[in-house]
Amino acid sequence: MKLLCAIVLGVLLSACATSNYEVGTNFTALQIDSMKEGITTKEDVKSSFGSPATISKSSDGTEVWLYQYIKTSSHAQSMVFAMKVQTSTESKTLKVTFKGDVVESYSYTESPNTTNVY
Repeated sequence: MKLLCAIVLGVLLSACATSNYEVGTNFTALQIDSMKEGITTKEDVKSSFGSPATISKSSDGTEVWLYQYIKTSSHAQSMVFAMKVQTSTESKTLKVTFKGDVVESYSYTESPNTTNVY
């Protein structure tokens, strides 16, 4: 009977929670590979990726479009005397530089990350 009470108490004292956060529009490496420097236009980029998060312009006519996507998921599990928190983050950044209406250059970074804390 004491064992049953201990098990029930342990279950009652344990809990878990999950949280998800997503910002921006996700894009794939296949979409990025379809861009060609000197050929792809602003309209092509906009139809493929949507509106950029930011647009900056310089005095020489260069225009930079920045796309960002961030997805974070956290899962916390509380046990009787310990807590485990696992956080996964996926971050993607695409920077497209235009000269006139055509892609001059672009760069892409992706950073997956998982953290466990006990």
